[in-house]
Amino acid sequence: MKVILIAALCHAANAAYCASLGDDSQVAWDAAPEWQKESAIKGVQFCLANPDAPPSANHDSWMAEKVKAGWVYGEVKDPAATPPTHPCIVPFDQLPREQQFKDVLFKTIVAGCAADGDVIDTSNWDPAFVDGLTAERDQALQRALAAETERDAATAKAEKAASAAKAAVTRGEKSTNPRKLGPVDNALTGDALSDAIAAADANGKKVEMVLSDGKREIAGIAPIAVTGDVWREHTLGKMLKDPVVVHGPAMGETGFTIDGYALLIDGKQVAYCKRSDVINIAPGGQASIADDIYF
Repeated sequence: MKVILIAALCHAANAAYCASLGDDSQVAWDAAPEWQKESAIKGVQFCLANPDAPPSANHDSWMAEKVKAGWVYGEVKDPAATPPTHPCIVPFDQLPREQQFKDVLFKTIVAGCAADGDVIDTSNWDPAFVDGLTAERDQALQRALAAETERDAATAKAEKAASAAKAAVTRGEKSTNPRKLGPVDNALTGDALSDAIAAADANGKKVEMVLSDGKREIAGIAPIAVTGDVWREHTLGKMLKDPVVVHGPAMGETGFTIDGYALLIDGKQVAYCKRSDVINIAPGGQASIADDIYF
């Protein structure tokens, strides 16, 4: 069997395997870029020349070719990057098992195709013949990929709905002993804050937003417990999606001033948002705070 045909078969099998893992980025052989075809052909040639080599040797050969071509390690595969990146440019034993299996699958297909000894390597062989032989299989693969995409979209929609169902903004219990809460040094921001909130949600820890007069928690106003997908990203930081209604004290009692909001995770303050202008709430009054609570 021709080397280029074996390469096309390996490419199609790899695309189908990737689709089973939820990766639909692999295109049909006739639509694949030349560097990808050349990589598959070199992989076949290496396996044929080294039939007793383990799958790890096939990976080492592939990685050497990639590095020689200017590729570097990156968390995502991006041939258009400068330099191009690939997450599999690591030693074989550091690859995830599903990635290691690709080398096993590739080597097994080459060995099976070469079993009859009828392997002819010719650079002048017309690839159009391969395209014709694999056209029907590639169409079936594309249909499978479309089905995978539809399924993944449905799954993502269901997961989003489940996440939204778990999201909640509720009132906690009023503190009988107002805590010292105001601006803090080394407050969490950006990704660090997002990671801390996500970890707290995942581990069942309490995330609270507490109103402050700038120095202490405002007595008589219950903390606001937040859970799940209640935040949206904003240039100012993580902003609470829903408005918060604050009711003033009963008539005859003393009003209060809202200077800002403290964010607590598991009882520990991690951030503070100082308002650009304070809110004064008189007895019997109330205020709706929207698009103004962020960290």
